[in-house]
Amino acid sequence: MKRTDVWDIVMEYMPVAAQALKRAGCPVHQLEEMTHDVGIPAILRCLERYDATKAAFSTYLWHAVRRAWWRETKRKLLQIEVEQCYDDNPERERRDMVQYIMEGLDTHDRLLLELRFWHGFTYSELAATLKMPRASLHRYLTDLLKRCRDAIT
Repeated sequence: MKRTDVWDIVMEYMPVAAQALKRAGCPVHQLEEMTHDVGIPAILRCLERYDATKAAFSTYLWHAVRRAWWRETKRKLLQIEVEQCYDDNPERERRDMVQYIMEGLDTHDRLLLELRFWHGFTYSELAATLKMPRASLHRYLTDLLKRCRDAIT
């Protein structure tokens, strides 16, 4: 499968992920954000781990997205509680800078960084998901991080 094929599949199953989030209780005003933050990584992981003998892919994806949404919701609630305890957080400036840089990237680059650093995908997992050599992925990520560092200075 080529990289474009993977992204075509991701886009094909985005409505399933959105519907799963909606039925799980995700607020409507957060649906698009959660579909991006939770749905895309869940679809990519499901593509790697799917076993056709157990269930249809959409059913497997449905449950995976709901579980991922619950984990993300718990994580965000915990993060809010921690931030309320430490309002004078020196990390806030750094987070704002990272958010500013991420907004300036295209969708593919932003998703790549999110999967690598926020969702914990290893180089091997990313390379397998994107169907590209691990060394090429490493060079691409290195160049991407260099561009991000240059944007800071």
